Amino acid sequence: MTDPVIRKRVFVGLLAGTALVVALGAVGLYYAFFGRSIVARQVVVFGLLAGAGTLALVTGVGVVMLVFSIWRGRVGRRAAELAGLAVNGLYPFALRLGVLLGLEPMRIQQSFIAVNNQLVRARQLRVAPDQLLVLVPHCVQRSTCPHKITVNVDNCHRCGRCVMTELLRLRDSFGVYLGVATGGTAARRFLDLYRPRMVVAVACERDLISGIQDAHGIPVWGITNERPHGPCLDTCVAPARLEAAIRMFVRGICPDTDPDTG
Repeated sequence: MTDPVIRKRVFVGLLAGTALVVALGAVGLYYAFFGRSIVARQVVVFGLLAGAGTLALVTGVGVVMLVFSIWRGRVGRRAAELAGLAVNGLYPFALRLGVLLGLEPMRIQQSFIAVNNQLVRARQLRVAPDQLLVLVPHCVQRSTCPHKITVNVDNCHRCGRCVMTELLRLRDSFGVYLGVATGGTAARRFLDLYRPRMVVAVACERDLISGIQDAHGIPVWGITNERPHGPCLDTCVAPARLEAAIRMFVRGICPDTDPDTG
């Protein structure tokens, strides 16, 4: 597995680069247009400058808070929210900047997930078991299995031929909710149904990022799935990583494994 600290540095660097580009763009806009424009145009340009300046400021503060959380390992709720705003809002720009610099999109996506997890970890959240939802994609079920579990996970016969047996064991052991989603709409339905305070989600990088951004303020700990047969077919996740994440966030349970390496 790639060193998670290095992965975080990739996205943090891209965020800082995005903030610098925005700031330089605002300065260039000022010198190019503001001093030579008529009054009406000055008003428009001033508005653009104010927006660009605010964006650069929020991004800069968010990057500082993010670096602080990585260095200290803990950050306040408001600081984490500000850093999360910068991370989520500027992800598309950071992704484009990274691609222009020759970075692989998947590497940037993995870095985003690592940064998101760092912010979630730094908040040191603890919730009751019935306030935590574990969301997994439907492709973790064996593709030839006739027992569909997307509506009711207890339709699983626990034959042991896929990871669902272990996921149900974790659900029963810790008392958390477990949902099997076919996509973003189904994932949002589980959020509305269970109204969790915390989500541990398993998916591919693209779907994880989409889910993190669609969670509307609910902290999401992301775990990328394993795809030995390619995307969306008989995927898997290490039960130890899921168990470690549950132990980290469920109140009254002491973590004994790092979810990033478990």
